[in-house]
Amino acid sequence: MAKVFFIVCVVVLTGPVVVPAETCPDPWPSGCDCSSLGDQSILTCLPGNFNGTLIIYAHGYVYPQKDLALPLEEIGADNLGIIAQLVNSGFGFATTSYSVNGYAIAQAENDLLDLVEHFEGIVTETGNSLDKVLLVGASEGGLITAMMLEKHSDIFAGGLAMCGPIAGMPYQLNYIGDFRVAFDYFYPDVFNFGMADVPDTACKDWEGVYVRDIWEEIQSHPWKTLRLFDITDAAFDLFDATSFAETAETVLKYSICGTNDLIQKAGGMPYDNQYTWYDASWWFNRRVERVGGNADAQQYVVAHYQTTGNLQVPLVTLHNICDPAVPYRHEEIYKQLVQQKGKSDNLTVWPVLGYGHCAFKPWQVLGALYILLSEVNY
Repeated sequence: MAKVFFIVCVVVLTGPVVVPAETCPDPWPSGCDCSSLGDQSILTCLPGNFNGTLIIYAHGYVYPQKDLALPLEEIGADNLGIIAQLVNSGFGFATTSYSVNGYAIAQAENDLLDLVEHFEGIVTETGNSLDKVLLVGASEGGLITAMMLEKHSDIFAGGLAMCGPIAGMPYQLNYIGDFRVAFDYFYPDVFNFGMADVPDTACKDWEGVYVRDIWEEIQSHPWKTLRLFDITDAAFDLFDATSFAETAETVLKYSICGTNDLIQKAGGMPYDNQYTWYDASWWFNRRVERVGGNADAQQYVVAHYQTTGNLQVPLVTLHNICDPAVPYRHEEIYKQLVQQKGKSDNLTVWPVLGYGHCAFKPWQVLGALYILLSEVNY
């Protein structure tokens, strides 16, 4: 008996510590509670007419220099209205800050599983039952959604992945890295450090120094800019010339403000272009910066940030065709992965015309949710 009692005590003491919930401030929907679960901040909404289905939102990439916070700004006012409608209709809703920022995919897995368990406990206390859990994610949260559905189909009945790098982070990191080294080739005076040598102070200077220089160089040298976008296949808006600078700013910020965090978490630099031959001149391929990746770091990214396509439950995806941050090509690659696993019936891809990252109208998000609900036989 003594041994059994000791084991039970260890489990209780090592579980996530829950801070008592308080009513969430505006503009979160009324009736939602905010609290902490371990190192993550969480929000839970359990309506009185709960229909047994919980919708969890997995947020996108947050720069590691920021404080942990619930994804209020990312969700936006229009989508807060959607959440309020869902809660009023009887759906449960929950979201989390995750326990870390930056590249948080590996950590988000445990955070989301803890959140599901916590919400189920709240439901049980009311005498109800949790019948279905749906996962909705945007950007990095879209990749998290796809991976969670592949790995935990016993917990999640389906999901919606919006504007996510669902082909896996190796492809996404190559896109970011290739854009950075190509940009440095054409505009060598903007950054005085290499791809793998980003000083910690660089992100602090981002708005005050680098954004200005990026826009000036992109807009002052149109022929170089066209060549840069031709080599990298980065997205732009054909009807808005400023979109070239906007894309460059978006992609380069991931490199400047996120590289050191990724190196720390992966145990080295996972990006490698030593043997990449770019669709460019011989001179470009000779002079472009070459970065040697760390094998262990590359294995870490594959192990924690790579999808397989082995979908056991329905997944709906929503993605702008001209996405500057996460190329639409992710959808095409992931579709091939799913086909190889013989799971095409579980994947619904909804391409959205236009330029932008996660630039969706509320009716498009609602439409995708409706498709998901129909797919899980709600």
